[in-house]
Amino acid sequence: MAATFGLISEGITDQIVIESILVGYYNSKNIILDMLQPLRDETDENLAASDGNWHKVFEYCKSKQFRDAFSIREDYYVIIQLDTDFLFTEHYSREDYPIVTHDTSNVRLSVDDLVQSMVDFFIQLIGEAFYKKHDEQIIFAISVDS
Repeated sequence: MAATFGLISEGITDQIVIESILVGYYNSKNIILDMLQPLRDETDENLAASDGNWHKVFEYCKSKQFRDAFSIREDYYVIIQLDTDFLFTEHYSREDYPIVTHDTSNVRLSVDDLVQSMVDFFIQLIGEAFYKKHDEQIIFAISVDS
């Protein structure tokens, strides 16, 4: 049986890269990949209407659709992709998304610590109980300084 993944990402190019990584990892093109966010069709005709960004990744992870994805199959995995570069832009609101980026001395976190900070935020967003129930099915793909 083919590996089955749902993919939540910032954009179409992120989806293409992750799909290529999965094909290489499994050495097979028999991977079922559901594009959960942003949505895509075979022709990408609806690309503009379903375009993604970091805010939409967070919104999707809070949604009923996110939770419903885990009822598809017991061996269904959801990959959550997000770049950390948005944390250092003027559009990012620490009040809305309280992700730790610097230590108490105002030194930027190391790559490992920044990734862990993002994962911790996603666990809060998803809900700790839900995450504990599905932690084996959730894969975080956090890109730093992309």
